[in-house]
Amino acid sequence: MEPVVEIKNLTTSYNGEPALQDITMDICKGEFVGILGPNGSGKTTLLKSVLGLLQPVKGEIRLFGGPVDNGARRRMGYIPQKGSVDLSFPIKAFDAVMLGRYPMIGLFRFPSRSDRQAVEETLKGVDAWHLKDKPIGELSGGEAQRIWIARALVSKPEILLLDEPTTGLDVKSQGQIIDLIHHIHKERGLTILYVTHEVNNVSCYLDKVAYLKRNLYAYGPPNEVIKAETLREVYTGEVEVITEGGRPLVIVGDHCHV
Repeated sequence: MEPVVEIKNLTTSYNGEPALQDITMDICKGEFVGILGPNGSGKTTLLKSVLGLLQPVKGEIRLFGGPVDNGARRRMGYIPQKGSVDLSFPIKAFDAVMLGRYPMIGLFRFPSRSDRQAVEETLKGVDAWHLKDKPIGELSGGEAQRIWIARALVSKPEILLLDEPTTGLDVKSQGQIIDLIHHIHKERGLTILYVTHEVNNVSCYLDKVAYLKRNLYAYGPPNEVIKAETLREVYTGEVEVITEGGRPLVIVGDHCHV
């Protein structure tokens, strides 16, 4: 199967300090890939590099067989970390999702009937149509995340990038959002890059796992990659891996989050 994301010898830096070093990995169409590693390991940097928001110091990224250009970016949806969106901005949920259509609508043009229909269908698809008239500042954490997922999906992307989408949510809401993302993946056949600290919550859905700590320590199917010896190299503290129901579960020390 041809890769839709090709990362070759990627090195990036912030203020002259290396953020990622010599990363090489391919992601094929329809794969659900978990990106894991400790804080500061380069997970968000990798997503921003794929989006073309950061330029490589060395190496390259190719999307859909070509460069990271505006055409490729329009085929991707992005859900940034919590806190990157100003919830005090006076906008209703429907209009927040409509913002995801503007790369297709164009500047200085008004949304058409088909744009409004796309927003309605997308909100219904993430079970959030009832929130359409609610100001975003009044949404609960789980409700807000459904709106950001809808905003990323409304342009019908082929690749979806999520940066810790369950951070700050209660356990019930975390499970609901993960189940929603899994449903979207299966229904739409999306390629997904999913940054998380909580591998146990999603390991049963992942096709591949990538462990980063500036370098790429391991990349492959969960049963091959989620190994205690690998995780002890990536994280500080005791790490154990057990098998439960045919899938690996990670048990960590008090100061280690994977």
